[in-house]
Amino acid sequence: MLTMFAEDINAVHIIIWVVIFIAMLAIEFSTMELVSIWFAVAAIPALILAALSVGIWYQILAYAVVAAVAFMFSKFFIRKRLKVNPSATNADSLIGTDILIISKVTPTENGEGKVRDVVWTVASNDFIASGEFAIVKEIKGNKLIVIKKESK
Repeated sequence: MLTMFAEDINAVHIIIWVVIFIAMLAIEFSTMELVSIWFAVAAIPALILAALSVGIWYQILAYAVVAAVAFMFSKFFIRKRLKVNPSATNADSLIGTDILIISKVTPTENGEGKVRDVVWTVASNDFIASGEFAIVKEIKGNKLIVIKKESK
C-alpha cells in the first residue's frame, strides 16, 4: 500500500513538472521576450529526478539551481551576442551641436546659450562674445561645456 502511494506521488510530481514545462514554453512562445525560457529549461532536470523517484526537495532544488544558471548564462550570452549601440537621447544629443551664445562667456564667468529654443547656462575656457556660435563638448550637471566655433 505504501509503495502504491509513493508511485502515485511520483506520478503527480511528473505531471506537475510536465505542466510547468508546457506552461513556461507557452508563455515564452506567446511573448517571445525571454521571460520564461529559463523555467522551461529548469523543469527538464526536475522532471528527470521525479521519474527517478528522487525526493521533491531535490527536484525543487534542481529546478531553482538550473533556472538560476540558465538565467545567468543567457544574460552573458545575450550581452555578448547583441551589441546594442546606445543612441543619444535628451540632453546627450546636444553634444557636438552648435549653440548660439546669448550672453558672453569667459573662462571665469558663465554665460548663456540657446540651442533648440532652450536657454542653457554655458561654461568655456574660451572668450566667446554674445552672438557668436560655439560647439557643445560635454554636459556637467545643468551646464553645457562649450568651445568657440572657428569662423570659416
